[in-house]
Amino acid sequence: MEPKTLFYAAIGAPATIARRTIDTATTRYQHLTEKRGTYEKMANERIATWATEGEKVLERLSETDIVDEVAGKVDIDQVRTQVSKLRDQLEDMLGFWRTSFAPEVDVDVEIDVGARTAPKKTG
Repeated sequence: MEPKTLFYAAIGAPATIARRTIDTATTRYQHLTEKRGTYEKMANERIATWATEGEKVLERLSETDIVDEVAGKVDIDQVRTQVSKLRDQLEDMLGFWRTSFAPEVDVDVEIDVGARTAPKKTG
């Protein structure tokens, strides 16, 4: 192959790929636009079905005294105590991590200001 042909191919390949990508995207957009009403109708039907099912579940839950039943079985004071203990442990652990990952600072650093040199002039 001639170098001239390879040069043209190197320029033409991305242009061809871009054109095909644009054509594909345009075709898909047109297809979705045409089918938008159908997809919207399907989505609304499914949402309505899910909402109906959600209402049924909530009705069943509200008919039973599930909240009272669970609250009766769980000792709220014990849960609060455990949560506060866990919070304290997490705070201690975070404090330890902060101190262990903090950079060490050398306090005995001396700076010799007299040793500075003037910037060189160019020109």
